[in-house]
Amino acid sequence: PGQAPARVVVVGASGFVGGAIVNLASSRRLCGRIASVLGVSRSGTAAAHPSPLSDARSDVSTTYLALDVLAPRGNDELASALEGATAVIVSVGFAPLPFVAYDKQVRMNGESNKRVLEAAATAKVPRAVLVNAAMAEPLVSLGVVPRGYYDGKMMAREAARAFVDAEPATRSAAVLKPGPIHGWRAVAPGVALPLSAAMVPAETVLRAVASPGSTLADLTPVSVSRVAEVAIEQATRDGVTGYEEFAL
Repeated sequence: PGQAPARVVVVGASGFVGGAIVNLASSRRLCGRIASVLGVSRSGTAAAHPSPLSDARSDVSTTYLALDVLAPRGNDELASALEGATAVIVSVGFAPLPFVAYDKQVRMNGESNKRVLEAAATAKVPRAVLVNAAMAEPLVSLGVVPRGYYDGKMMAREAARAFVDAEPATRSAAVLKPGPIHGWRAVAPGVALPLSAAMVPAETVLRAVASPGSTLADLTPVSVSRVAEVAIEQATRDGVTGYEEFAL
C-alpha cells in the first residue's frame, strides 16, 4: 500500500515563507500526497505576499487558525491544534535587523520555534520541518548579523534536536538552512517588492563560485519557491527518523 496522504500544519502561515509553503501544499500538483493543511499564525489569515505557487488550487482542505505561540496558553492551544497531524512545518522568525533588541530576536527566532516543537511533542506529531537559516559566523563576529538572531536560530536547532532525541525511534526533524530568500514580498496593502530582481543575479554568481559550507555559500540567495518545495518534500517523507540539516 502507498503512503497515506499527509496532514500538515504550517506555523507562521501568514509570513513570506510560510505563506508560500501553504500555497504549495494546497496546490493541485500535490493533491493525493496531502490531505489537509492548517495554517497557524497570529492573524489567522492567508499571507498577503504574491506567490507563483498560489494558482491551480486543489481540493486539499486548507484552513487557518489565529494563535500566538508565545501567549501564556499558546503551547496548550497549539498542541490541541496539532493533534492528528503527520508533520509540522515551523516557519516563524524575525528578520536580522541590527536595530532590533537582542531579547526580541532570541524570542522571535528561538523561543517561538522551541515552543512549537514542544507542542508538537505533546501532540505526538512524528515529523517536524524547521525553516531556519544559513549562519555565516564571521558576519556575526563582525556585527553584520545580529547576535540575537544567531543565538535564536541556534536555539531553534537545538530544540529540533531535543524533539528527536526524546523519541528517536518514532520522530524526525529536518532543519532547512537557506541563505537570503527572494521572491515577491508584500510591504504594504497592494504593494510588493520584487526581491528576485536583485538576488537572482547574485544567486547565479555565488552558486558558481562558492564552496559548500563557506561563508559565500551561506550568503547565496534562494527563491521562496525552492524553500517551500524542500519544506513540503521533507514534511511528506515516510519512514524517516533522526535529525538532519539541509543547506539550500
